[in-house]
Order: sequence, then structure tokens, then C-alpha cells
Amino acid sequence: MLKKFRDRHLATEVSKKLKRYAPKEKIKFCHVCGTHEWTITHYGLRSLLPETLDVIAGPGCPVCVVPSSEIDAAIELALKDVVVTTFGDIINVPGSTL
Repeated sequence: MLKKFRDRHLATEVSKKLKRYAPKEKIKFCHVCGTHEWTITHYGLRSLLPETLDVIAGPGCPVCVVPSSEIDAAIELALKDVVVTTFGDIINVPGSTL
């Protein structure tokens, strides 16, 4: 799979299709993951995008930016039989006391 990131022919074809179907107005996509930003930057994916598509880095993944007080609040809700949904990674993040 990773070899496809380095396939110049495939990258050129994808870039052509993106440009063909790109909207006329500017659209910004925001991602929230440092790993996504690293991949986009490392493989030069922004250079494949048409000028009307812009990928911007967001505030960070929920695991990195959620304060412990919110983790504690979610745990308290869950202990009261409230269904709490979240990203899978945050399930392993401990609260401050629980």
C-alpha cells in the first residue's frame, strides 16, 4: 500500500482527476490529526491538489487536546449508565482520579 504513495504515474492520474472535478469555489478541508498532517506533508500531497482545494491542519486529535476534566465528566456519565461515544483511541486515556 505504501508503495502507491511513491507511484508517480498513479499520483499524476489522481491529481488530474482531482483537478477535473474540482469545484470552482475554494473549499477548505480541516483534519485534526498530527499523523494525517505528517503524511500529507511527507508525501507532498498538497502539491497534487487543485488551487480550489485546501487542506488545513486543525487543533489536534481529541486524545491530545481533551482536558482531563472532560474525561472525568465522560466517565461519571458512563457510570450512571449513560451511553458515551468517542474515538477508539480515547478509550485508553485515564481520567484524573478514575
